[in-house]
Amino acid sequence: TSISIFFRFADQLNDMTDFSDPFISLADEQDAEAIAQLLNSAYRGEGSKKGWTTEADLIMGDVRSTPFLVEQTINTPGSVVLMYMDENAQLLGCINLQEKASGLYLGMFSVSPSSQ
Repeated sequence: TSISIFFRFADQLNDMTDFSDPFISLADEQDAEAIAQLLNSAYRGEGSKKGWTTEADLIMGDVRSTPFLVEQTINTPGSVVLMYMDENAQLLGCINLQEKASGLYLGMFSVSPSSQ
């Protein structure tokens, strides 16, 4: 299927650094802290209320994810995490795609509240 082809290609992305958009890159363990901060700022706490993805009024607490959980996701077989950086190398967005038996799982879709 096209999903399987994508993930076979994604396995090769670790050796690639160039995407057609220079602001998109493949995340690795060194990016886990920044991704966790983005996820938390986009979904939890007062700052998240600037954007449309907030869960601040629905779920208590300021933590949606941790660097450890992000690292686990990055290292999961069949999983890729993509990041979108601005021209100053600031993380503005991320998304996780995982191959599942029933199809494709899309998670960790986040955009910085100040950029929404």
